[in-house]
Amino acid sequence: MLYRTTAALILILALSGCSSVYDVRAVVIDGKVAFVPTDTDIWGEPDCIYSISVSAADGPSTNPEEGDSLGMVENGMYWHESFAVTSCENPFPVVYGEPLKGPPFRENDEYAVKAKPLRVGVVYEVTTVSEGSASGVGKFMVTEQRRVVNLPYK
Repeated sequence: MLYRTTAALILILALSGCSSVYDVRAVVIDGKVAFVPTDTDIWGEPDCIYSISVSAADGPSTNPEEGDSLGMVENGMYWHESFAVTSCENPFPVVYGEPLKGPPFRENDEYAVKAKPLRVGVVYEVTTVSEGSASGVGKFMVTEQRRVVNLPYK
């Protein structure tokens, strides 16, 4: 019986793939907003990111810059970058708006959005994609006192 239960558990884990989900928390490092992974599942903590997106959850959109995806900005995107999954050149913590490295996901990334200034009182959602099909999610806000508050992501 124990053998069958163990075999079934191994089969379920194998069929579910290597995907994992982790929480992303916003923190302040040297006066800058940065993102770190927390509360990972059984697959462990990710080391780096291939993609990051920061968007206003329900707040105002921002102004596009040259090279930005107009549609993404109009829909509340404040920062978006993607890289080829063969690269692990952007380790955690990831600082908001700092240049990231790696080969591009596409030769011409029509979805890129350069980092925009974060606004006080706006709720932001952050999503990341990491090695092994891992993805991270989080929600945060910058207060009037210039503090970062993490909010439940539900």
